[in-house]
Amino acid sequence: MIDLRSRFELEPKARDEFTRVIIVNLLNMKVGFVVDWVDEVLRIRDEHIESVPPVLGAAVNSEFIDGVVNFEEKEKMILLLDVEELFSRAEIKKLENLQDA
Repeated sequence: MIDLRSRFELEPKARDEFTRVIIVNLLNMKVGFVVDWVDEVLRIRDEHIESVPPVLGAAVNSEFIDGVVNFEEKEKMILLLDVEELFSRAEIKKLENLQDA
């Protein structure tokens, strides 16, 4: 499992009753990410995913963002994380070796 707090260089936080593990398919490997909490789980169609707007890219590090989904009726925007961008090639190789073991 990979703690996203450490991946984003955030201060460590003790795990509590809200801590969750999200399982992600990363290059045909199942990888678990430890997150502080999960608010909701959604299914989003590809046609609802938009490019990162330039104004957002200027405000946050968009290197790890794959796209956005706007929910105008809820006045909410969801940023989609590009999990492949979280890892270097060497780290992906290590993950592959762990899977093969």
